[in-house]
Amino acid sequence: MNAYAYRSGKVCCLIVLTLALLLLPARAVNVLTQHNDLSRTGANTQETILTTANVGTSFGPLFTDSVDGEVYAQPLYVQNLSISNGVHDVVFVCTESNSVYAFDADAPGVTYWHTNFGGAFAPPSCGDLSPYVGITSTPVIDPNSGTIYVDCKLTSGNHQLHALSLSTGTEKFGGPVTLAATGFCGFAAVDLPADGALS
Repeated sequence: MNAYAYRSGKVCCLIVLTLALLLLPARAVNVLTQHNDLSRTGANTQETILTTANVGTSFGPLFTDSVDGEVYAQPLYVQNLSISNGVHDVVFVCTESNSVYAFDADAPGVTYWHTNFGGAFAPPSCGDLSPYVGITSTPVIDPNSGTIYVDCKLTSGNHQLHALSLSTGTEKFGGPVTLAATGFCGFAAVDLPADGALS
């Protein structure tokens, strides 16, 4: 075999490998906590489709679904979840009205479940959250136990920690648990930090 044939064979193999990688379907990545990881980088290190060249032309919302309040918590995403007698990609959305939704990530208008924890706190004066403070912190998902952990603030001003089944939205582990602190007084002292408070 001459050197030219050997080199052209390597180049041909490299071209075929490159084309195969480019033609692979895009892989979604689970988003289980605020900004994708415990370091809060917000990075999806497995992203191969989006580039600075195509974001402006081919990237955007696919559809919207309605919720019952403002959304401050980051929506979370689980791919290939066993839910509603099938396997689906699901987006979990929380609202300031103390609701958690499990929406189909690929089809508009499909709500697998919706749970509401009761009235949200109505602060006497809160410049950035109005009119209610409910679920502000981004939840955390534990895929191994199939659980989403959610902190909500009730009309009493107390916080509750809920552990919900990803598949049904029902309480797990005998929850919820009321979170309480002693020795503090006032609205600001008992308020939990906004994003990432649960992880």
